[in-house]
Amino acid sequence: MVSTAATFSPSNEYYWEDRLSYYAALDAVRKTGEDLSGWIEYCPEGVRQTLEKVWLRVQALEVKSPGKLVLRPNQERLLQLLRDHGRMTPAQIWEAM
Repeated sequence: MVSTAATFSPSNEYYWEDRLSYYAALDAVRKTGEDLSGWIEYCPEGVRQTLEKVWLRVQALEVKSPGKLVLRPNQERLLQLLRDHGRMTPAQIWEAM
C-alpha cells in the first residue's frame, strides 16, 4: 500500500506559497467594511489549484507505484467527478458528493 499522507498533507499549500495575496484578500475584507465578496472569489481558486495538483500527484503515483493506491470512498468519488466533469465549482462538487 502506498502512503498518501505526505503527498496530500499540505492542503493549504496554495495559500502558503502566495501569502501576500492571502493577506491582501483578508485585509480587503476589513477595508471594505466586512464585505466578503473578494474573499469568496479568492478562496475557490485555491481549492481548484490544490485539487489540480492532487490530481496530478495521483496520476503520477499510478505510473510510478508498483503498489496499490488505496483511496477512501469520498476521495475516489471526488477524483471520478473531476475526471468526468473537468472543472467544477466548489458548490458543484459539494452537491455532487
